[in-house]
Amino acid sequence: MRPREWWRRLRARALRRSARREAAAGREHHALLLARRAMLCCPRTLPASCRLAAEILRQEAATSLGLRAAAALYRFVLAHADESSELRARARDRLILLACQQREEGLATALLLDAGYEYRLSPEILSYPLRTPEPHALAKSPRAHAHVVDGVLPAGMLRALQRALAPRSPFWRAHGYRCGHSPFFSYVHSLSRPPRNGLDRVLALLHRQAVAAFPAVAHATQAEWWAHCRPHATGHQLHYDSDDEGRGGVRNPTVSSALYLSEAVGGPTLVTSQRLSHPRLATHGWTATPRVNRVLYFDGALLHGVVPGRGPVGAAASPRGTRRISLMVAFWPSIRERSAARPAAARPFPYPPAEARSAEASASASWASLFDWPESSDGEPTPAVASASELRYVEPIWLPVDQEDGAARALPVGMPNYDACFQGFS
Repeated sequence: MRPREWWRRLRARALRRSARREAAAGREHHALLLARRAMLCCPRTLPASCRLAAEILRQEAATSLGLRAAAALYRFVLAHADESSELRARARDRLILLACQQREEGLATALLLDAGYEYRLSPEILSYPLRTPEPHALAKSPRAHAHVVDGVLPAGMLRALQRALAPRSPFWRAHGYRCGHSPFFSYVHSLSRPPRNGLDRVLALLHRQAVAAFPAVAHATQAEWWAHCRPHATGHQLHYDSDDEGRGGVRNPTVSSALYLSEAVGGPTLVTSQRLSHPRLATHGWTATPRVNRVLYFDGALLHGVVPGRGPVGAAASPRGTRRISLMVAFWPSIRERSAARPAAARPFPYPPAEARSAEASASASWASLFDWPESSDGEPTPAVASASELRYVEPIWLPVDQEDGAARALPVGMPNYDACFQGFS
């Protein structure tokens, strides 16, 4: 390789790295400018730079024009990247997702077959309604599986929690959070001791509301929480909540929950009927649309995930850069706390000490103090409203990709290979 060519490749790689950092920080305009410079810098790495630009456009598109531009860039990558490269495979998956979201079934099926997928999430999920559907009678009652409560937190408590987990909050930086790339981390709090800060009061309140829907969770003694700050078009693959991410065997919480701190950005949470003890693909489930101060409770043993937001970012989500912010809480009979120097699962919460004794303690105290607001600022309790009609029943969950004589094949009796199922979540 000639020195000039080597330098161009190195420069383009550095520009793409900077573009990713800008996008992660919510500065999409700067990220796109850097991606464009990378495209112009080195023609030989043009597919990689085009895919990055497409990702930025797809995740934060303010108009349908932005989504069409992203699709065009993905098509360019498909046409010019090496046939067997991971770059091409990722671009194809993104194009499949866009086609599924827009119900372009012919294109979606052709690309799914080309990729070797056997099953896909149904249009009822990936192409979910952009407007909240009218309340309707559910074909299968969700009460034993999932439950929604609106207006769960008092106004002052809600505002304090929104500040603590705002997109630019030091909390994310202190944990090296990068949506979809950083390791999982969570914290454990006792439910049997008096609250020591504002977050403890939030967890205690959420626990009380959970008991009303799931009486068995009254026996929970600990709450494990984690949080996410996602761009509009970013989802979370279907998974089971488990102690220490399933290491040493899967153990599910009694009840899991998602408290939404933003709205009009990102897709719904999907809770399916599938359990690890029943090795078959789920046939039905429920979706909950994010709405500020709404909490979704569900059986902690159920398979669930976050559907990528479809279409442009909602007008109500301005200013641009708004994220889908949620606080997840799992309620456990008991869970072992695990001390670790770096962000990891089930760490004890670092309550700020009277005097920080080390640089690490000082750093933890800095972000932990965000959750330590006075009880007097919580505000007056407001009547929380439970609503089964806010859970949208979905069936089917999965569809076979190919059809025989125009009729869809039946779903398998057992579980197919994980990689044979297209989710589109990222």
